[in-house]
Amino acid sequence: MKNRLLAVMALCGATSSTLPLWAAWESPELQFVEPNLATDGTGGGAYYVYHVATQKFMANGEPYGTRLVVSDDGQEVTLNYGEDYELNRRPESDPEYSTAKGWRLSMMNAPSNGGYHELFIAGGGVDIYVDHNKTGHILWKIVPQGNSTYKIKVIDEDKLYGVEANSALYANSYIAVSEGKTTVDPLVDKSTAGYENAGDEWKFVTPAVYEAFRAKKKLSDQLNKADEVSFTDYQKYADIYNNVNATVEEVEVATEELKQAITNWLASKATPDNPIDYTLSLIHISEPTRLLS
Repeated sequence: MKNRLLAVMALCGATSSTLPLWAAWESPELQFVEPNLATDGTGGGAYYVYHVATQKFMANGEPYGTRLVVSDDGQEVTLNYGEDYELNRRPESDPEYSTAKGWRLSMMNAPSNGGYHELFIAGGGVDIYVDHNKTGHILWKIVPQGNSTYKIKVIDEDKLYGVEANSALYANSYIAVSEGKTTVDPLVDKSTAGYENAGDEWKFVTPAVYEAFRAKKKLSDQLNKADEVSFTDYQKYADIYNNVNATVEEVEVATEELKQAITNWLASKATPDNPIDYTLSLIHISEPTRLLS
């Protein structure tokens, strides 16, 4: 909830008045949780799913706005344990009929033509989309790796893409992001040539922590912009950034105010003979996210 305190975030440099000013503008840290993976009907819940290698979150992207990608701005994912509600309704004679259970990952705020939001395998096992179109294959196995880290794969019982279909091909296949890409692939075996550096590890973040993190991340970006253009009248915004009790709303307001203050200050310095480049006030390359696992 946006009125939750930002005290859920651990912030580097936020408590030391002796640090140099620039030290406060490092990216905030993320705190990860162990998702509730109970299979007795009490498990599941809403999370943001964080990709360790790219330091981005699961989200919907191109093409069509429904491809599963990783992005700085994530989409909330709801975990729910149960059957594949398409495959379990098919005739038992259907080669894909299944009553196996697994985790459904639903991106409820992503676009969907048919109103279904589960992540599913498409394209003959090549892609993952976030708008299940009643073709089945929506169940996933979430495998703990220790240190709040998980791998995610198709359930073993999936008759097209699971271990039961071809143990030699799919036993060590997990969803992953190949090096240099942001699209998420469903069946990556890192022992396969060309995929050795693919990232197949994920972590989970609660919505409250995600909202707090993104708010402070955007404010830290604006503070860095201020330093880049030599704008120094930002103490009140720095105080909000360093205040662990600031709410998300307060941080968001401070971010917009500081962005406008930088723009106004640049405009006041501009002359016909000395035009001001606004690029730094509009674009900023973020520092890597710092992690607290």
